[in-house]
Amino acid sequence: AEVALYGISIAILLVFDLEFFFLILALRDLFFRNLPYLIDFIIVNISLVIEIHFFKRTGAEGVAGLLIFIRVWRFVRIGHGVLSDAHEYGGHKLMKLRKQLAEANDQIKLLQAEQQPQSQTEVSVS
Repeated sequence: AEVALYGISIAILLVFDLEFFFLILALRDLFFRNLPYLIDFIIVNISLVIEIHFFKRTGAEGVAGLLIFIRVWRFVRIGHGVLSDAHEYGGHKLMKLRKQLAEANDQIKLLQAEQQPQSQTEVSVS
């Protein structure tokens, strides 16, 4: 079981490294100017080195704890990014709805203004 989990862990880290490879190809210099990308890149590669170096070694509990912490931190950061994007999207949607509401209120006022002269002439005729 330990060997299987080790293999899964290495595979996941290699997938992250592959993602960084494509990000670097796509973003070029912008990748290296983005601090969160750089921190994630460093964490993933340090995790990979630590995972390979300390596999089957005794007395590596402290390093394992640090490894777990930095991996959890990465997922917390991803979660924060998702929540930030959702909040921003919600804000844009709210602004759009407020604009539509204002336009609808303007239309209602125009229709009411058009109705008043007509209803006054109908009362005068009777």
